[in-house]
Amino acid sequence: MKGEDAMETDGRLDDRKVKILKAVIQNYLDTGEPVGSRTISKLTDLQLSSATIRNEMADLEELGYIVQPHTSAGRIPTDKGYRLYVDDLMAQKEEEISLREQQVGDKEKELDSMKDALSEKVDRVEELLQNVAKVLANNTNYATMITTPKVTGNKLRFVQLSQLEPNKLLAVIVMEGNLIRNKVITISEDISPENLLKLNLLLNTTLTGLTLQEMHLGLISKMESQAGEHMGIVKEVLDAIVETISKADDLKIYTSGATNIFKYPELSDSGKASELIYALEEKQGLSGLVNDKDGSDETEDDNHGIQVYIGNEAPVESMKDCSVVTATYELQDGMRGTIGIIGPKRMDYEHVLKSMKRLQTELDQIAQLDTYPSIGSGNLKKEVITQNGETITYDSENEDQEEDVAAVAGGLGAVKLSEVADYSVDDVDLAGYGLDDTSRITVEVTYTSDAKDQTMTLYIGGENGSGDRYVMMNDSRIVYLISDEICNNILNQ
Repeated sequence: MKGEDAMETDGRLDDRKVKILKAVIQNYLDTGEPVGSRTISKLTDLQLSSATIRNEMADLEELGYIVQPHTSAGRIPTDKGYRLYVDDLMAQKEEEISLREQQVGDKEKELDSMKDALSEKVDRVEELLQNVAKVLANNTNYATMITTPKVTGNKLRFVQLSQLEPNKLLAVIVMEGNLIRNKVITISEDISPENLLKLNLLLNTTLTGLTLQEMHLGLISKMESQAGEHMGIVKEVLDAIVETISKADDLKIYTSGATNIFKYPELSDSGKASELIYALEEKQGLSGLVNDKDGSDETEDDNHGIQVYIGNEAPVESMKDCSVVTATYELQDGMRGTIGIIGPKRMDYEHVLKSMKRLQTELDQIAQLDTYPSIGSGNLKKEVITQNGETITYDSENEDQEEDVAAVAGGLGAVKLSEVADYSVDDVDLAGYGLDDTSRITVEVTYTSDAKDQTMTLYIGGENGSGDRYVMMNDSRIVYLISDEICNNILNQ
């Protein structure tokens, strides 16, 4: 087997020691009690005497894979032993893992319930994540955590300047991952609609698709030179872009199953338990797991972004007596977060790893949001609004509509498809959102992408009473929430 070969690469463990070590670990995972040589002799097919197994276990202890907690007791795995076992487990091919999982029985039924639990309708991404933490805690009997997604690809998608007042401009900055920042810029000189349009074109043609590192001094100097008398405006916008890219979203961490630690005697000691529960409740220390993961050199392709920390490997001090398994989940456009499971060192690693992989798949399917195109005054060709049988058209080729086109382009460019009202709306429920055929406003957009004309249809529905409106994309079942202000800009109201 591949796993046994992996263990033998240590150079000091022969096949017999490998089998004995695996038997010790698997028995300890099941019972939580030190394992003696007689127990191993009954569990393996080695047909060896207890004395021979004792000698082999003594060698394993000398090599640091197992330890005898006290005289006359059996052995328990060390962190080194767990590490070898987990590395072996994670090295297995997907087919091999799947074959073993079919023999798990009740655990399989537990995991089947995961999809059903996650498929329940939720109103916001936050509720979905809280549900994930709860489901995972119930299915593993360990403590769990999950973070809100962060933007990992900090590229500029779009910039839109709009006139607010004679001496004020609104800069709408849209980053990859649909991170949006609005900044009001005070200007000392008047700017004509024509020059404002030119600035929008300059900013978007020069900066779209660039990271902060790619916005070098030479590029900025060239832009300022091209802006001429409006160089100060360009500087203000660039400062806002830098601030937006550099500013990290507030990291939220949801936890569940903290009381599960009392099920394991090795963690239920009053001092250890209180420290661990405090870490789970306060959550601040848990960011160490996320930060450590972000800086990991390990490739995510090998194990789907799954990492296992055993004992002292854990970056959180209160978890040095635990094992921690973390995994990366991804929503869209570089939006990634971290899932974590915290339990005893003798956790059921196989079940935990399977749960992580299954959850990654289910979460990706459930929370996959629609892809929204990058649209601005530089590539918007036409917008057609249909409401109550009446149609309004804004055409970029119509010189009399330059200002109107810039306004609707600003609204379209500021759309952020992240706040969800319904992940899978039924036809009978559309009227409640004002998105049925008779109530909704239809916005048909023609824009240029990769030198080709593209089309997109957006449906705008009713208000939710909290400053947002319900919105859907054509051929989608997801209802989003978008601010009244952005919707009004799209509709040029």
